[in-house]
Amino acid sequence: MKNESQLSTKKAGRDVLFEQHFKEYYPVLLRKSYQLLKVPHLAEDAVQDVFVQLWQSNKDLSSLDCIKAYLFTCVKNRCLNVLRSRKREILRYLEQSKQKTTVGRETEETVLFNEMKERVKQKVNSLSPSRKEVFEMKLEGVSNKEIAAHFNISENTVKVHYNRANKLVRKTIGI
Repeated sequence: MKNESQLSTKKAGRDVLFEQHFKEYYPVLLRKSYQLLKVPHLAEDAVQDVFVQLWQSNKDLSSLDCIKAYLFTCVKNRCLNVLRSRKREILRYLEQSKQKTTVGRETEETVLFNEMKERVKQKVNSLSPSRKEVFEMKLEGVSNKEIAAHFNISENTVKVHYNRANKLVRKTIGI
């Protein structure tokens, strides 16, 4: 029974000492935590985590040489961990946001490109058959001389057909 009595007295003494340290250092530690984190609820959580950790550790609080320095170091380290964690979260969010934006932009650009391509195709199909063929051959890289020989027309006529077709297509795409 004597051992149980000593343990309960020791536990009661630890409880009183813990409560005293909590009341004395909580406000100061909270200010320090807020200076580091700049977010009230994160600052409160950090200080509370330190006190919970201290309570769960069952350390003999009277044996700690400088409880104030110990608590300040614990709060500073906890705040630094919170900041690192927040930084990782922010970087992960930015990366995901960037990927979504890139995908969205690519999708939007693809849709716009396909719409433009369809309008150009319709405009090219609306050209007269000879002008359409001249335009398509020029796009394939065939020279004016070769096109003229193929259709048995002058090179100047090839240039006129191509320039007029090109003008219509450019107008369609807004150039």
